[in-house]
Amino acid sequence: MRALNSPVVLHNARLATLSNQLVEAEAALVEASTRSRQAQGNSSESQESLANPVVVAIKGDLARQQAQLGELSARLGDSHPQVVQIKASINQLERRMNDENRRITGSLASNKAGMGTRVNELRTAL
Repeated sequence: MRALNSPVVLHNARLATLSNQLVEAEAALVEASTRSRQAQGNSSESQESLANPVVVAIKGDLARQQAQLGELSARLGDSHPQVVQIKASINQLERRMNDENRRITGSLASNKAGMGTRVNELRTAL
C-alpha cells in the first residue's frame, strides 16, 4: 500500500482537483456565453437588463414621461414648449437606457472572455 503523501497519490489528487475545476469552469463558460448571446440579441429585454435596478428605474421614468407626452400632445399640440421638452427628456432617457444596456452587454462579454481564459489555463495545467 502506498503512503498517502507519495508522489503518485499527490499527483493523482492534483489531477482530480484540476479535472473538477475544469468541469466547473466549462459549465460557467457555457452559462456566461449564453447570457452574453442573449444580451446581445435584445439587450433591453435580457435577463440582466430586466433585473438591473438602473434599467428598471429608467423604464419607469420613460413610461411616465411617455404617458405625460400623450396627454400633453392631445391637449396642447406637438409644437408646444412643454411637449417639446418632454420629447427631449424621453430621448435623453432612451439614450441613458441604451448606454446602460451597452454597459451590461460589455460586462457580460468581459465575464465570458475571463471564463474562456480560465478554461484554457485549466486545460493547459491538466
